[in-house]
Amino acid sequence: MITLLEQMNFWHWIAFGLVLLLLELLGTAGYLLWLGLSALLVGAILSAIPMSWSLQWLTFAVFSLFFLPGYGGGINTRRIVLRIKAGHSTNEQSR
Repeated sequence: MITLLEQMNFWHWIAFGLVLLLLELLGTAGYLLWLGLSALLVGAILSAIPMSWSLQWLTFAVFSLFFLPGYGGGINTRRIVLRIKAGHSTNEQSR
């Protein structure tokens, strides 16, 4: 298994991203869109900068977590910023 992971190059990431984007067409409500974009981004970075397989997967995980709020299931940072500007505490329940 480690041998397979060590042989991954940028084409694998681009193919993985495109497969995730195609699966998104089956109706996963936007979740695989962000994972697919993360995989494409890792492929683009890997084409310019060589990385170990563990760093590739770590980069994919970080990008996936970064793009997750775009899915709509993440933290609503705009609401938090507006509440801070209004002088409200962020731990109060929203009405």
